[in-house]
Amino acid sequence: MRYLGGKHKIARHIVPFMEMFYRRDHATWVEPFMGACNTLSLASGDRIGNDIDSDLVALFKALQKGYEPPSIVTEEEYRRIKENPSSYPPELCAFVGFGCSFGGKKWGGYARCDNGKSYAAVAKRSLDRKLKKLIGVKFLNESYLDLIIPPHSFIYCDPPYQNTQGYGVAFDHNGFWDWCRVQSKRGHTVLISEYSAPSDFETVTTSTQTTTLDKSHLRAKEAIFKWGGG
Repeated sequence: MRYLGGKHKIARHIVPFMEMFYRRDHATWVEPFMGACNTLSLASGDRIGNDIDSDLVALFKALQKGYEPPSIVTEEEYRRIKENPSSYPPELCAFVGFGCSFGGKKWGGYARCDNGKSYAAVAKRSLDRKLKKLIGVKFLNESYLDLIIPPHSFIYCDPPYQNTQGYGVAFDHNGFWDWCRVQSKRGHTVLISEYSAPSDFETVTTSTQTTTLDKSHLRAKEAIFKWGGG
């Protein structure tokens, strides 16, 4: 399922890297900003997925219980659900809002394709592939600040990037970096994906991504950072 800022293109590379070099044996994998679970679905062992979007969390919980998303969503259906979300199940709102929107931005505009491809069908197949890899994941709908994290966990953060379009929710970037420092001092291993970081964070790897939220195709270098102490 498309998701704005999702790691679907690089997840298969960065997850093995993080597990091999930074995740301690039997450490719980925690994602405070799980998004579409592109990285979470490829991690192993005990996992906690959290997101502030309650519809998104409801979707993955429903999938674990057997929910079947639709294969076709018309533009008229998209419009009705967008205008009256409280009249529809939250899992459907998330599926349509993200999976059927241009660029994976929630309610960012009905996604059309000239070759007749159904974005709903593509999103459904993507979720079907992920589902078997998400068995046993604990899904939460909290602010990352309120998460209760098991001791000595591995925390991977893919937050709203600073100076980007974001998700329509205010985000305190300075407060986030302070939170990462605190979690590191508590004994967790914390890795963060971003374009840049404060000077006391060190780069552990970089990658170049193509963004296609509009008709332009922009390439930007992002990195994974780790607090360096101090």
